Amino acid sequence: MATARPFAAGVLLLTALLFPAWNVEARTAIVKAGEGWKLEVDGQPYVAKGVTFSGTGGAANFDRDCAQLRALGVNTLRTWGAGEETPALLDAAHKHGLHVLVGLWLRPGRAGMENDDAFDYVRDAKGREAQLQATLAQVRRFKDHPAVLAWGLGNEVILNSPDEPSKVAYARFLEKVVRAVKKADPGHPVLSVDAWTLGVPLWEKYGVTSATPLDVSFAYNFRGAATRTERDRVTVLESRKGATPGTWRVRLPSVTGAIKLYGLAKDDAGNLVAATTSVAASP
Repeated sequence: MATARPFAAGVLLLTALLFPAWNVEARTAIVKAGEGWKLEVDGQPYVAKGVTFSGTGGAANFDRDCAQLRALGVNTLRTWGAGEETPALLDAAHKHGLHVLVGLWLRPGRAGMENDDAFDYVRDAKGREAQLQATLAQVRRFKDHPAVLAWGLGNEVILNSPDEPSKVAYARFLEKVVRAVKKADPGHPVLSVDAWTLGVPLWEKYGVTSATPLDVSFAYNFRGAATRTERDRVTVLESRKGATPGTWRVRLPSVTGAIKLYGLAKDDAGNLVAATTSVAASP
């Protein structure tokens, strides 16, 4: 690699920080629609057709990456965290008409998970505060960019917590972070990113509206459909609570093949928990 490239990248980044290329944010809302919910951007319905994004070779390729994804029908990217390459990604996404669910990294609590990290949410008060302030700094830095769709807090932290006290401590901390992010940026929803519905009981107990049960719903799209339109279509599924707390019985569709199953939970304060998984369905 040429020695001049890091310097050039630093100049470009400094220019982006001092002279932002955006001046109008895109406001996102989750609004009630009949028995379910719908996503709106600037007052218009928005159906996310997304991928998780890490790129094909750093910021230098973001423009090409976004152009190729747009050509495939993608309109939404999800990242795990925000950093020095985020401005370039947001600019490239906006150029090609994409929105970004911007990840805000929160450290996992079990050794061997996610870069072998093991944060102690029970005892490390200074570390929790440092994570909160780092998260808010990223929100303030990027919230006015028109490519921002929403914020995604953490990544399977509850799944990767070593014990119940750690899960409870993280859930309490997560609620503090959610409140702070929503105060810093009321224009974009905040999602807690975790596996399946593991976080739902904790959100119900320690969330901002602890007396109000979460509104949980499920939907799917059929990956084996014949056309792109059919593959992109998201259909709400019939569901009801299971006998075990924190579980639901979901009536799967009468299709044969792989489906993408979505679980969504929302409370009256607008907090959202989302999870996805792929399953094989049969009639």
